[in-house]
Amino acid sequence: MANLKIQSTCMQCCIEAGLGDNAPKEEFDLVDSNYYPWQCPNGHEVHLVLANKRFELLLEIGLRAARDGYLREFVVSFAGALERFYEFGLRVLLQEESNHAATRFSKFDALWEQIPWSERQLGAFQAVWISNFGKLPVTLSPGKVKIRNGVVHNGVLPTKAKAIEFCQAAYDAIFDNASLLLEKRLPEVHWVGHFATYVAARDAIDGKKIITTQTIVTPFALVLAPELQVRANIAQMIG
Repeated sequence: MANLKIQSTCMQCCIEAGLGDNAPKEEFDLVDSNYYPWQCPNGHEVHLVLANKRFELLLEIGLRAARDGYLREFVVSFAGALERFYEFGLRVLLQEESNHAATRFSKFDALWEQIPWSERQLGAFQAVWISNFGKLPVTLSPGKVKIRNGVVHNGVLPTKAKAIEFCQAAYDAIFDNASLLLEKRLPEVHWVGHFATYVAARDAIDGKKIITTQTIVTPFALVLAPELQVRANIAQMIG
């Protein structure tokens, strides 16, 4: 399976030396922090932050796995993406206008550590969602949960049909809930994304370093304009 790689270019070399496409580059595997610091051969410090949200990356990884025939990894990645969307959705819905953003993020992190199991995370997500919107979020049906549990916990090797069935449902839950967040909580969605960049490269930003952000082009990236969101057909994307 082809790994998802990040390529960073030294922008100072591009600008100051006019090197353009010949500027020094560095390639990275994905890391959990979304932060990729390095130094080019000309001594410039590069501080790259990947702007994609975790659930977007997991969906892309799962799609690549499916195209290469790794159906179990396909299901596991999409299941993980849905859980990470719950976390993202909670961060968005729990935001308030405040000058103490770092404190608020750290408090959420402390809360999240107290509910490490997926069932508790789902329950917290549902409760906050109902409080904000007066209705339950879109979640997996019992049948789809059974598919996930079999693959993730019991080592079941899914058929292609079952894998697509589950992954389309997981993606649809993310898409439908994300669409409502974009419609009703767009400023908070923006804020959570911006502050996640700060958290990833806090030391560099506080040290007045130049930060470069990059986004992996993927059909699963949130489009920050609800009317431009397009639902993906997973089966067609696999081919």
